[in-house]
Amino acid sequence: MDGLLRGIVILLFWVVLGALLLAAVNSDARDVLEDYIPFFDVADPVIDWLSDFLSDLWDALIG
Repeated sequence: MDGLLRGIVILLFWVVLGALLLAAVNSDARDVLEDYIPFFDVADPVIDWLSDFLSDLWDALIG
């Protein structure tokens, strides 16, 4: 039973992390997530920071 609970927690972690990354990269995905997940508005500061970080990282790597 411990293994199943651990697996669910790990899967949930990756799903939330993927949703945050997707929202940071794509504004349309962010709008959809905000419409369908009520508490997703709480993550706006994190998404904004992540979006800025990824943009700066991209600029640093590319040119």
